[in-house]
Amino acid sequence: ATHLDHYFFFPGQGDADRAAHRLEERGWTIESVSLNAEVEKVQLQARQPGPIENLNSLQTELDLLADEFNGEYDGWQVPGVTEDL
Repeated sequence: ATHLDHYFFFPGQGDADRAAHRLEERGWTIESVSLNAEVEKVQLQARQPGPIENLNSLQTELDLLADEFNGEYDGWQVPGVTEDL
């Protein structure tokens, strides 16, 4: 994969914005920040540039990042590939 999209849920816009800023500092692109009415939380979608390495430790790191801003890490997908499975 040349890049991955990662998904997070936060209780409020401020928490999502702070997490987005932290991800941008890593060189990631914020694809969207929007209210997900189904779960009543703010959904953050961030794109990680490649190459992708050490996904297991990255997932742990992203869980901790989400926790820091009262949110949850909801996983990743390869844009244009896994979303159609």
